[in-house]
Amino acid sequence: MSDRPDHPADTFFRAFLVSGFFAFFVLLVLVWVTAGYGWALALAGAIWFALHLAAA
Repeated sequence: MSDRPDHPADTFFRAFLVSGFFAFFVLLVLVWVTAGYGWALALAGAIWFALHLAAA
């Protein structure tokens, strides 16, 4: 009997989630550096609002 999981893709979910959060924060820092704090805050709020609506 193999010790491999039934769904091998499930084991990578946490890595993809962490990578996504890292990419999101890098994007916010780049926007902050190039356009300023207000734009970074507005972008973060817009993304949060879109995710909030999608989850509802």
